[in-house]
Amino acid sequence: MDAADEYDRTLETMLKRAESQLGLEFGRISLDSGLGNTKIMDVCEKYGLNWLIQGQMNGNGKSL
Repeated sequence: MDAADEYDRTLETMLKRAESQLGLEFGRISLDSGLGNTKIMDVCEKYGLNWLIQGQMNGNGKSL
């Protein structure tokens, strides 16, 4: 098991603690492109979060 397999549990733990210990609520979070997986999306949905995931840079960008 590598670190990426733990990201969803880590995010959920952080959200639980922020709510229970600090009384914080989140509406939107920004995630690194490496965090775009279905487990992370499930955690976001469970907490009613809107999310933004930045795309990976591949050098093929084009001007608009």
